[in-house]
Amino acid sequence: MTKFMKSLSLVLALLIAMTLSLTVLAEEESVEASETSTEESVEASADASAEESVEESKEESKEESKEASKEESKTETSANQSSAADDHDHDHDHDHDAAAESSFPWARVITLIVIVVLILIVWILTKTETKLGLKIKKFFKEYWSEIKKVSWSSPKETIKATAVVLAFIVLAALAIGLLDWAFTSIVKGLADIF
Repeated sequence: MTKFMKSLSLVLALLIAMTLSLTVLAEEESVEASETSTEESVEASADASAEESVEESKEESKEESKEASKEESKTETSANQSSAADDHDHDHDHDHDAAAESSFPWARVITLIVIVVLILIVWILTKTETKLGLKIKKFFKEYWSEIKKVSWSSPKETIKATAVVLAFIVLAALAIGLLDWAFTSIVKGLADIF
């Protein structure tokens, strides 16, 4: 009975983890979608203002040549611009809604489900007494015994090793920078000569 309860609790834990992961993924996608919609609306307003400025410059040149037809063309172009801007905003909103609906990360969800199913299959096989189940069980026992043999560095040793690595990175960056400057100077000098 205790093995059954352990198995059941493990399956429930995996299902809870999968549900939480899906929730987090969905929230990340909704945040990304709202950020892209904000960026797209800013770009659309910039495009609309650029179009308006182009239209205004055209109107100014027409104003110099034909003063009488200026008033008629202004009313027509402003009406066309407002209707075109309304159409553009409507199309943009429709495109954005379609993109937001299709932006759910189905590939990630399917990958997560496949991983969970594979873990469950391996766990079930380790509980059976078949050849494959015994091989998998032996593999994980050997893996765990090797993990126990790993010696981890102390925090002082880790800090010391990190400092050495950072020092070498800085020295290498300085050497590469000096070589780049030297070769650039040589090439510029040769270019001036020839």
